[in-house]
Amino acid sequence: MYKSIKKYEYFFIYFLCFFLLISRDFTVFLDPSFYAEDGSVFYARAYNDGFFTIFQPFGGYFQLFQNIISYVNVWLIPLEFAPFFNLFIAISLVFATISIILFGNFCFTISKTNKNILIILVTLLNQAFIFSTTNSHFNLAIISLFILLQKNINNRKLFILSCVMIFIAGLSGVQSCMLLPFFIFVYYKTKNKQQLQFAIILFICSLIQFYFVIEALQISISTRIGTEKDFNAAFFRWFIGFLTGNFIGSGYFEWCNRILTILCCLLFLVIIYKNKDEIIIPLLGVICLFISICSFVMSLGMWGGDRYFMLSNTCFVLMICIDKKILKPIHKTQILSILMCGIIMYFSLSRYGRDISWKNEVANWQSGTTETLRIYPHGWNVVLKHKSTSQD
Repeated sequence: MYKSIKKYEYFFIYFLCFFLLISRDFTVFLDPSFYAEDGSVFYARAYNDGFFTIFQPFGGYFQLFQNIISYVNVWLIPLEFAPFFNLFIAISLVFATISIILFGNFCFTISKTNKNILIILVTLLNQAFIFSTTNSHFNLAIISLFILLQKNINNRKLFILSCVMIFIAGLSGVQSCMLLPFFIFVYYKTKNKQQLQFAIILFICSLIQFYFVIEALQISISTRIGTEKDFNAAFFRWFIGFLTGNFIGSGYFEWCNRILTILCCLLFLVIIYKNKDEIIIPLLGVICLFISICSFVMSLGMWGGDRYFMLSNTCFVLMICIDKKILKPIHKTQILSILMCGIIMYFSLSRYGRDISWKNEVANWQSGTTETLRIYPHGWNVVLKHKSTSQD
């Protein structure tokens, strides 16, 4: 935490991050729409089938956060304004991450400048999915990472809140559960009872997620593994996406991406080697590799998109921020700034157009003109039952 920082500086940091989010696509705040599974799966299930959809898995694992948000949305918000609620929740999740970075009592030291750049990078890593809760489990995994790196949480209310966040994160996605061995390791090294409590919570969540993952693998093992040719292509995709999946992206500036990947990998290895006598940087390096490989392998067809590398990218950037043996402060700032520019260049524009109006879709559906409601990306639809036939 900054001891010398003033309140208006906090306000400026939050405002800057909000401005960067708006710069992606400011029109989404004027007439937001559901994105992918946000509407077609989670909201549709909650609208059509009611409360017990909270306990239904999707995509091979349990997604508690998305289910709860969708049910509360149906219960509180009129249909035509429902996407506004998801937008608010998604942005709130990003600001929760920012708050943890700003005020956390971490087991490492980081300069004020690099902390600010870290906040901006973590904000920008959310890419287009910031406007929905579809992939909120990746954001929750990042929050879990920063809870893992806490030295001690002295405020009891904040500790309870951290336990709740770990519980929700563990039951909302697999990536947070992948951090379980590292919570156990940190407890073994520090004997911090808070980390033990976090590990116990995450262990219970992992058992639940493990059941759903195994069940899903038994059903769709062939579609998840693919052929040898698919594996070779997917491995190259992992190599390109690892460390740079969110920095420039594999679909654009391909040769720049490959060069940046090689440089990042070299920097990654050198930082770990020079800091091998310490704990935190090698730990972040192992987390970075472990999470990226496991997420890549468990993705459908082993063809993980950029979002699968959000957590590993965060670990890598954090390694640069806290390293003291390789890079001078000015060099750190330069490297982080280059990565930040790469993200802005790749993700500043909207991934989809603005030719679908959710309010118009709702009006047409309520009048009987259409049977489904179109959402983004194009080709996705929401199928809702009319109130006369839907279940309470």
